[in-house]
Amino acid sequence: MKALLLNLTLIGMLLHSACKNDLITPGGKDGKDMHSSIVAEVPKADGVGTTTVRESEGALTLAYDQPIALKVDNPFDAVGEVEWSLDGERIGTGNSLQTTIRQIGVHRLRVTYRVAGNRHARDLDVYAYVTKRLSFSITPTQAICGKVAIGITQYLEQGGKIGPGYSKATVQDICTTDGRNTATAANVEVNFFSHSPKLKVELIEPREVKDDSRTRFCLLIFFCIGGSPGSQIAAAQLYDTYAYEGGQLDNLQAGTYQSGACTLTIH
Repeated sequence: MKALLLNLTLIGMLLHSACKNDLITPGGKDGKDMHSSIVAEVPKADGVGTTTVRESEGALTLAYDQPIALKVDNPFDAVGEVEWSLDGERIGTGNSLQTTIRQIGVHRLRVTYRVAGNRHARDLDVYAYVTKRLSFSITPTQAICGKVAIGITQYLEQGGKIGPGYSKATVQDICTTDGRNTATAANVEVNFFSHSPKLKVELIEPREVKDDSRTRFCLLIFFCIGGSPGSQIAAAQLYDTYAYEGGQLDNLQAGTYQSGACTLTIH
């Protein structure tokens, strides 16, 4: 009887050990897999070769309708049994999945994989964008004499918003009392996350801040990189807001669009 109990105990321990390795544990910084990250190989802007986009704050920002290769990157251990899904639908397997994001917007990416003998799962937001060149001309109705900058907030059809993001490229001096009464910005690259977004354009007094959560929308909307090391801009004061309702921008077609004192041109 003791021998039988011992054998049953050993079998139970082996089964428990085998099952334990098949449990899915959360990956990333708040799970047991501290070393893996999600990356995407994307085409370079000039079309020659690829560049690596790494996850940041639980998200990937990718151009839509472009070929990409998704990968779980781990510098210490081999990664296997990789399965990917987007918005709840399985899109493929393997640790260099060739795929394309067909719709702009915010999507939910899930990957399950095995590393160091354990199964893990990761969930990320994917911000899929299309880039347009915009020009702005704003003649404020109030008296302003000093530095101003332009910001954008996008409201998505499925709910939620991206922004506000403020671009250092738009910082300038105006003074409505001496004839310099119009703020302009020409050919600014803006990333859109909807074909018919509700847009809010802001004219602000800028202040410099360190790169942190307050400036992440600058990276999403304007791809703000560079400037003073480790800093971007935020609003010290809001002067004016100009709204473009969903559909008012004609599905982002080239043209000139007016909202109050703001003239926005899509090139």
